[in-house]
Amino acid sequence: MEMFCLNCAKKFNRKEDLEEHVCVENSENIKKCSENQCEKCNKKFYSKYTRKDHEKLCVKNKICKKDITTCKKCGKKFILYTNRKRHEKKCENSHVSVTPSESHSIQSYFICAECGEKFINCRRLIEHQNATNHVRPGGSRDFQSNENKSQTKAKTCRPGGSRDLQSNEKKTQTKARTCQTCKETFESCSDLYTHRSFVHHQSEEKIKHFQPTPWNDELPPWEREDGTINDELKLTYEKHKHLILMQRQTTLTNEIRFNFPTTNNISPDNLIRQIEEIYDTLDHAFKVNISFGTTLVNIETNRYRYFAPFFNNSVFDLPLTISDRQGIEHFADEIRRLDILGYVMQQRPDTKFKPIMITNVLFTVYQTAFPLGCGRKLPRFILKNKYIIPFDKNPNTKKLYDDDLCMFRCIAYHQSRSVFIEKLAKELHSRWLLYCETEKSFE
Repeated sequence: MEMFCLNCAKKFNRKEDLEEHVCVENSENIKKCSENQCEKCNKKFYSKYTRKDHEKLCVKNKICKKDITTCKKCGKKFILYTNRKRHEKKCENSHVSVTPSESHSIQSYFICAECGEKFINCRRLIEHQNATNHVRPGGSRDFQSNENKSQTKAKTCRPGGSRDLQSNEKKTQTKARTCQTCKETFESCSDLYTHRSFVHHQSEEKIKHFQPTPWNDELPPWEREDGTINDELKLTYEKHKHLILMQRQTTLTNEIRFNFPTTNNISPDNLIRQIEEIYDTLDHAFKVNISFGTTLVNIETNRYRYFAPFFNNSVFDLPLTISDRQGIEHFADEIRRLDILGYVMQQRPDTKFKPIMITNVLFTVYQTAFPLGCGRKLPRFILKNKYIIPFDKNPNTKKLYDDDLCMFRCIAYHQSRSVFIEKLAKELHSRWLLYCETEKSFE
């Protein structure tokens, strides 16, 4: 820990050095020098720490035998424990002479298996074995420790050099993957995904709700003109058919996903036509973003991979707001500036993958103008927020509101500070209707 003098900003590593420096620099503390005086030689010090160190080394002081510390390597005696520790790190005498009376003070030592010589650390033992060639025929050195030290488990080596350990055998065993629907086990995640795709996601009931493929009378992309079929490309498309041909979906956060299967002949006019269909379907203002699903091929291994459309590969950095026809025109302008093929090329995860087919376009719609209390399930972050009163359910009947009176409930809560405000909210609504009628009569 570094400490600094407040007067001269000098740095010290020990507290006693800083105190001695302060005593020397400040003339007011010089009188304290008489308090820190050696009792044997009457030498004065500015700090009590330096005085105590001096008293241990003072020639006129009688030193007790219990205060003397001895080097475990060479037997040299020291008064200060720190000096003995500093000496042991640099001590060149590596041999250890251990007596029964001193054996308790040594925690561990190493013994040469050939000559029985003892060493304080492993490095000294290795130097001894290298100098005397005291090495076993197998090439491994035998490090022995005292009885107090725990013995390490033996690790045998195979001829190839790999260790035969039970832990390695457990790691080689593959973990079985279990289908949560039918409890069937598989060796790999890929086999599990293929099973779930063909068995559960593409059952007979769910296939009925799939959209038709985008090629009508044309050949599928895996069928060539010479009549041959690219089986790997077909398998990749069939495996992800539940994502490519899915219908409209509504998430728990009131996001609506409109999916449109397509081909490589996609154009900005097709996207504009699709956003117009979405606009005619909804009755509220919304924000929208689009993303593309593509099939990629590895140019080195010829392995195919499906890249699903998701929010992290959306076209626009921020969703575009559409509340009227002008919003659709703004969307059309942005789409016409977009180079679709160039954008798809940038979305590949690696330069080794090459996009060969655009499979579908996903429009993610975020509803922004739905009133609270209109009979819809609100997002979780609103329901769990203690600072927001959603007014989504009637506190008496626990049913969702469907009368669009949320504004009057907010006013009623502001006046009464209670969640039981149905009667007051209806009174405010009646007063509002009466006010509207009187205004019309004056006109």
